[in-house]
Amino acid sequence: MGPEPLRPGVARGDTGGSVSRYFPVALDLVDRRCLVVGGGAVAARKIRALLEAGAQVVVVAPDISPGIQHLVGDAGAQIELRRRRFEPPDLEDAFVVVTATNDPSVNALVAEQARARRVLVNAADDPANCDFILPAVVHRGDIQIAITTGGQSPALARHLRERLDRDVPREYAQLADVLGALREELRETGTRVSATAWQDAISDDALGALREGDVARVTEFIRSRLLHFGSDSMGDLPTTSSSPGKREVSSDPSPTIAEPRRDVRGGRGRIVLVGAGPGDPGLLTVAGQRAISEADVVVYDRLVNAVLLDSARADARTVYAGKSRGGAPMSQEEINQLICDEASMGNVVVRLKGGDPFVFGRGGEEALAAVQAGIPFTVIPGISAATAAPAYAGIPVTHRGLSSSFTVLTGHEDPTKPNTAVDWDVLARAGGTIVLLMGVDTLPGICQRLIAAGLAPETPAAVIQDATRESQRTVTGTVGDIAERASAARIRAPATTVIGNVVELAPILSWWGSCAEAAHETDR
Repeated sequence: MGPEPLRPGVARGDTGGSVSRYFPVALDLVDRRCLVVGGGAVAARKIRALLEAGAQVVVVAPDISPGIQHLVGDAGAQIELRRRRFEPPDLEDAFVVVTATNDPSVNALVAEQARARRVLVNAADDPANCDFILPAVVHRGDIQIAITTGGQSPALARHLRERLDRDVPREYAQLADVLGALREELRETGTRVSATAWQDAISDDALGALREGDVARVTEFIRSRLLHFGSDSMGDLPTTSSSPGKREVSSDPSPTIAEPRRDVRGGRGRIVLVGAGPGDPGLLTVAGQRAISEADVVVYDRLVNAVLLDSARADARTVYAGKSRGGAPMSQEEINQLICDEASMGNVVVRLKGGDPFVFGRGGEEALAAVQAGIPFTVIPGISAATAAPAYAGIPVTHRGLSSSFTVLTGHEDPTKPNTAVDWDVLARAGGTIVLLMGVDTLPGICQRLIAAGLAPETPAAVIQDATRESQRTVTGTVGDIAERASAARIRAPATTVIGNVVELAPILSWWGSCAEAAHETDR
């Protein structure tokens, strides 16, 4: 007779151990149809993870949360939304299924129908209806460290994720990029390198140099070690002139600059106001990324790049505030109440805001709400579109001989108001650069008001839409015609307007378009 088949949790032999119930595997979901049943916050997290994996996602739910609506707006054709209850035909051509409703009977029905079609299913917080589980994940670029306790203890999985997130240097993301590029380079030249050589080339010295931003030096060092493995010419990583001798690698690779390192979970909560930058996720500060990774709750706005939420823990809750001009799913008062309520329950709450929280971000109001509620808060500034948008369009807001000052104002300011907070006459005569945020609809009136105040109609002007993103567009003209040109080009929010002689430099210094095209070609 053959050996008795193994059951989950039972091992052969006399070791007294057990086998894992789950088989760890990484799935390629690119262009595969994945079904998500549910329209709440849990479903939103699952949808985001599937989208980031390149899946084609079908969402079925009678009611959809603002967070999912935001994902639909960003993902476009990658999401198909069916606003109704689940029906068995929804499973057609599905590769995997995730059900995340608050109704156990619906989850059970989805699981039953999926299994009848031999489709793997995951049911949130419902192990009996799970064929696979979604682990807690630590991200370092393309590196993913997945943690599962086999369903025994989500709290332990979270603990391990937080510990690894603290202990694994973030420079591993860059190191993976360097190793990947070298692997491709050596493959193209037909150079064979042993697995032992690759392992030997990975060192703490390389991580230390990456921490200093010296990618080129690390690349050359690893290339040399790979090509000369086992010889006397391997050598050590050369040091910079400012750091003679061998560097000591810090045990804390990513110190949080803006707040002391202390764990408040289980005790008094706090609020962290984080500036997300203008759109390019690479412009988030190191302190901002760390704050997101430590948060229990992340409350984010419409202009926040959803990629930034990748840094959040798998068990963190993300809440879409969805603020937009002309009406918002949540009022500012509701947002203030939400972040204070969450923090009062002992949670670390990150309020993630586009740009900088204190530059037309109403971060001051949220900080005051925290003070009034007796809740500690910190602020992590972000890069504002006021400087980033002009920079990505090749426009320095100050330039010797052209402008020695710049003024930032909100485009929501109606220039026809009798008691306006802006002195348009002084602004028109100041002679510096004017940066207008969020002013697509009011641009015609603002330009007319500046001209009436004495600003020359031929003054150069530019409007930058979707600054720092691949979809960035720039329209140039003069104060006299920029509103008409922007309208003809169908410029939409978010957009930043720059007025002043520095705009003349845009055709000369424009760089973002060519760099974005080059990056796109490389990724194909």
